[in-house]
Amino acid sequence: MWSSFRVAKRAKVSNIDIIKKNTSIKISGKHDGYKKILNNVYHERKWEFKKSNIKIHDNVKQGSNMIATLILHPDTNLIKSKDDSFIIILKNKKKVRLSFNTKNIKIKDWQYASKFGNLLKTKCINIFSNKNVIKTYIKW
Repeated sequence: MWSSFRVAKRAKVSNIDIIKKNTSIKISGKHDGYKKILNNVYHERKWEFKKSNIKIHDNVKQGSNMIATLILHPDTNLIKSKDDSFIIILKNKKKVRLSFNTKNIKIKDWQYASKFGNLLKTKCINIFSNKNVIKTYIKW
């Protein structure tokens, strides 16, 4: 019965790969979830996890003018650094640094749904790129 309420088509996920090394874990995959909007477009994401940082590479093949969106938890504070990176201060006062391969970044007020019908004020980071790649660096 519930399947009859489904509106969107599911993206086809492929090329999933996980590589474990001594000091890192790399995960990658791609999907074709944008094919209804643009023909032959797919999104590829690569993650690299290390002890004190994460690198995320988003690549939209056959695309351009990308926007990546990060929605922050309401218990965090966001501060822009002088070097165009951002500091997220967590609830426990620890700091996380975010940086990107582009300077075209907008901070917006946003709402976070902690549960159905409960919206909390927070911030959203929109990262714009006129290329087909957005690189996100997270360090703590």
